[in-house]
Amino acid sequence: CFKEMSFYGAPAVTVAAREQPIPTCRGSNTGSFVVAAEGGNAPYTFEISGPAVTNLNVVGNVASYSSLGEGLYLVTVTD
Repeated sequence: CFKEMSFYGAPAVTVAAREQPIPTCRGSNTGSFVVAAEGGNAPYTFEISGPAVTNLNVVGNVASYSSLGEGLYLVTVTD
């Protein structure tokens, strides 16, 4: 498996991500991660693009994604 996280954003918004648990690659949909935003002007909008994203849960400034397969995912957070 390969994992890389990059963050881009306006200086006023801070974004942090945490992978939970390490996915078992090659065809399984066991990956997940959490993205949290702080600063800027809430409420936040979370958008994700990537292969077969179906499970998204947003509570306040935290978005969690689960049942993810291998691939590249891009999360955009807007305040």
